[in-house]
Amino acid sequence: MIGMVTIQDTVADICTVGIVGAGRGGNSILSMFGASPLCVVNYIVDVNPRAVAFEAARNLKIFTSTQIDQTVRARPVDIIIEATGSAQVLNEIKDTIFDETIKVKNSLSMITEISMNMRMLSFNAGIEATHSGVNGKGFAVIAGEFGTISDRTKKLADDVDVINDSIAGLSRKIEASLEKFRNE
Repeated sequence: MIGMVTIQDTVADICTVGIVGAGRGGNSILSMFGASPLCVVNYIVDVNPRAVAFEAARNLKIFTSTQIDQTVRARPVDIIIEATGSAQVLNEIKDTIFDETIKVKNSLSMITEISMNMRMLSFNAGIEATHSGVNGKGFAVIAGEFGTISDRTKKLADDVDVINDSIAGLSRKIEASLEKFRNE
């Protein structure tokens, strides 16, 4: 039907948010996103366990923590909003993002290597199938499928690499902001 929105369509558009800083700024951001039907606040963190936004977050059944680095690593979100104004907090977030992008890069390298090995096996299997003649036709189909899977795996790894590079770019922007902070 035209114009009909399913629950699945709506859920796919919901953005998850993490708030770093539970002072007045974090409390304002929590109020803003808490009222939004398009965003869900996943957590709010602050080093001060008595920060003003913690009580509001607990009332809304939102996870609260004083462990910034651990929370950012353990609870992935679409957006992290830094509301502390602290260069130290920005630096921790930047370091976490950098560490995670390195891990993704390493995993992608292994996936690409496996994909290349699968491609080589597919190629060799195709040669053997050709040598087997009529008896190797079924084997040739399987070899072709391995080649297709290898290509798709490589393409997906490349796509994830582009996203990872984009995230690394965000880390560099945070670093530039930190440098600007330090110079002010």
